[in-house]
Formats: sequence, structure tokens, C-alpha cells
Amino acid sequence: MFLYKVGNDYFDVLTKTYISTEELAQKRRYSFVGNQINVLDDIRRAKSFNEMYVVLTITTACNLACAYCFENGTQRHSMSKAVMLSTLDDIKSYASKNKIKKLYCTLFGGEPLLEQAMVDYVTTELHEFCQNNGIALTVSMTTNGLIVNESLFETLHNHSLKTIQITFDGSKEMNNARRKSRFQDIKDPYTTILDNLNVFVRIFDNINIKYNFDKQNISDFERFLDDLTRVVVDPKDLQKIVILVEPIQGTHHAQYAYNYQNTDKELAVAYIKIISKLIEANINYRSKVFNTPCMATSPNSFLIDPDGNCSCCISNFEQNELSMGKFSDVTYESSVEARNIWNRLDILNKHCKDCEFLAGCWGGCLYDLSVNGHDCRQTVNCRKNFFENVVQLFYKELYLKKGVKRID
Repeated sequence: MFLYKVGNDYFDVLTKTYISTEELAQKRRYSFVGNQINVLDDIRRAKSFNEMYVVLTITTACNLACAYCFENGTQRHSMSKAVMLSTLDDIKSYASKNKIKKLYCTLFGGEPLLEQAMVDYVTTELHEFCQNNGIALTVSMTTNGLIVNESLFETLHNHSLKTIQITFDGSKEMNNARRKSRFQDIKDPYTTILDNLNVFVRIFDNINIKYNFDKQNISDFERFLDDLTRVVVDPKDLQKIVILVEPIQGTHHAQYAYNYQNTDKELAVAYIKIISKLIEANINYRSKVFNTPCMATSPNSFLIDPDGNCSCCISNFEQNELSMGKFSDVTYESSVEARNIWNRLDILNKHCKDCEFLAGCWGGCLYDLSVNGHDCRQTVNCRKNFFENVVQLFYKELYLKKGVKRID
């Protein structure tokens, strides 16, 4: 179950790990029988039952203008004080009613640090609420890295904000061409953000650097790595950094000539090229080779926008089939009902029940299906060709040659 034969070994899609025939015989899990769709659905539901994940979009305003941003086409504005207060009350109420034990909150934008007082207030309130109610709180923030406020950062860290995510699109010329500043006083965003990295690394526990790649900038990756290791020179600091490898995808408002098709071997080759460089450089990484687990299949996961509307997908700011209405109106029961539709069990049983890659795919990305004009509740996007290629390439280039057993 969830095993793909490759060479003389197997790839366990559930754990993203290569195992030998001998290891296979020792693991009782692989003796499971039954419908693997139902087994996997049960596993996913049980795992997320007492956990809540909230992507809180404090503002969609931003000091960068990126052509491929999935928020382009939205009205760029910040959460009002009234909406912020009511949303915090709703998050606390939902967590209490549903006996949440772990709360994960990502402060999102736009650029959340354009609203520093709100960021401070939100983290302070959530920290106090979770401490008083025995809830383990983990806060992260997605920022472009242009704004630094060391005093605020220290406070945020003390209030459970341990992880920062910052995005790059290549080395200096490529990055600045794609991620342009909206303000004339910042001529070189790339260098500014790189220089700020040492402040983030000093204060926060983990720095996730998202590298957005496509056919145009993949050759820029090595130059970016050279710049990164030049700026962050302390090996201990470098170990705090995780490179998040993710291809740029189309949005509801933009498609690009340089995008990889997510079903093709060409994307598999690109992934292996980047991952190989990171492994050679001994830099931690995570990739979007596998697009699960997905927010849409986790009943307690929500994107909340500045107006208090919510969605089941971190990329979805449209009013469409992925929307859930006002977060204040959402209950666990209504969320489960919606997830049952997004789980598409009937469609998966028709198209995917015997596929070894189900655990890493679950019928494809709902947002990608929506962007391409499909009813994502009634359609699958088969990526078996891509998964077979990436698993075989990784096996040949990294498992056999370098002993790397897991695709992170």
C-alpha cells in the first residue's frame, strides 16, 4: 500500500522514503489490506482532529509588485481593527469549542510588516489565550524581508513566533526584475533582503527561504546559493535555513510562458537539479514535489482574508468553489461537510484507487484545477507521469549515488 517499485527497492509514498525489500518485510504497515483511499482518508482525518491551522491575512497591501502573485486582482487593503478583533474572537471560540490542542498560525500578506502594530497585537493575544488554555501555539510569518524592526522581532519571538518565510526568485538581476519595489527609495530589493537575513537569523529559530522557480530562472539557482552562503557565513546560522523549492504556478489572473506543466518529466528534471545542488551544499530543504497534505482536506485549516472571509486554500483569494464564506459562520460540522466534497472520494475511487502515488497527490491540486477552469470538486489532475519520473531520477542520482533515502 502506497509503494512504488523502483530498481531493486521501493519508494514509500506515504513517508516519501526509499526502502529495501528487507525493510519492507519488517514493517507491518505494508500488510494493510482494503481500499487505500478510505485508509488514507482515515489517517489524514485522525491526524488533524485536534490541530488547527490558520493563515491570517492581515493585509493584502505589499511593498513589492510581483507579476505572478495570486493576490493580483484583489483589492489591496488591510484588516480593519473591528475585523481583526472579531476574527481573533472567532479563532479563540473555534479552538475552544473543538478542543484544539495545537494551534498553528501563519501571519500572511501582502506584507504583514506594513501593519506592525496589528502583528504585535495578534501574536500577543494568541500567545496569552493559548497559555491560559493549554494549547500549544506555533506562529510563523511570511514576509518579503524588506522591513526590519529588531525590537518588534524580539517581542514576536517571545510570543511563539519562531519561523519566518522569505521568498527569492533568482540572483540579483532576475530577482529584481520580477520582485520590483513599489517605492523609489528601494533600488535593489535583492541586496536589501539578503543583508537583512542576518537579523532574521539571529532572532528567529527557523528561516524558510522559498525559491520560486520556472524555466527562466532555474539556471540562476546556483548564483543565488553563492550569494546566500556569502551573506550568511556562520555554519550554525546556515543550519537554521531551509530552502523551500516550489515551481511558480498560474493564478486566476496570470499564466506565464515559463511555467512548467505539473504533469511533465521536465518539471521532475528541474526538481532533481535544484535538490541535488542543495544536498551537495549541505543545506536543508523541503520541496513541493508532493502537494499533500493539503489544507482543503484538513477540517480545521483556514485562510482568512482582511474582510474576514475564509477559504480552504492558502492561494485562493477568489469567491469560488474553494471559498467558505465568513469565518465567523464556519463550524466544525460545516467545515467537515465542505471537506467531504473537496475530498472527491467518488472521483478518486473511479480514477485513482490503484495508483501508488495517491498518498502524495490525492487527485491533484484543487487550486491548480480551479485556475485552469475545471470544477475542482469533480475533477482529478493525474500527475502519475511526473511522480514516476521524479522518483526514478531521485533514486538514480541521489539514493544510489549519495545514499539520500528521503525526498523532503
